[in-house]
Amino acid sequence: MKLAYAILAIAAIATGAYLFTTQQSSLMEDPIVKEFENFILYNRRSYASIDEFNYRLDVFKANLKIAAKLQETNDEAVFGVTIFMD
Repeated sequence: MKLAYAILAIAAIATGAYLFTTQQSSLMEDPIVKEFENFILYNRRSYASIDEFNYRLDVFKANLKIAAKLQETNDEAVFGVTIFMD
């Protein structure tokens, strides 16, 4: 029984690693993803899973859109990436 659990665990890890690297390679071409990765490095963020990474990326993208709209309507202020973007 322990052997079956070990095999399942190894299979799950291998599948997760494959999905992560496949998804990473397609995401790497997106300039917003690169900006998000720079944000992660600069702000020393870490996420527990790929699901959390994707959720935070979606929040980051939505906040970028909001900042761009606000910038269009207000020339006197500067809107952009902050520590709270994710």
